[in-house]
Amino acid sequence: GTYQNCGNYVLRLAQSIPLTATNLMPVVIQIGDAATLYPVRQKSGHSIYANQLKTRRNYVLHVAADTGTFTLIRGILNTCNCGTTAALPVPTTGA
Repeated sequence: GTYQNCGNYVLRLAQSIPLTATNLMPVVIQIGDAATLYPVRQKSGHSIYANQLKTRRNYVLHVAADTGTFTLIRGILNTCNCGTTAALPVPTTGA
């Protein structure tokens, strides 16, 4: 099968999240046994990390086939996690 560009799909996490998953492991989707991994992003563009999801929950994902990503459009994330980058660097200008 295929996942249509701009299509919405419900992902239900039925299995437990592996104990080896850390809070900095981005969530990806693997379709079947293919080697390709598709990142799952928030609407803001941030990656979704393993500690933000709960099992036995529904997450509505939007497919962006042009960028090969799934975007969360409905579902409650467990915690706020934006990765390891604390802030954007701002260049200083000489005055």
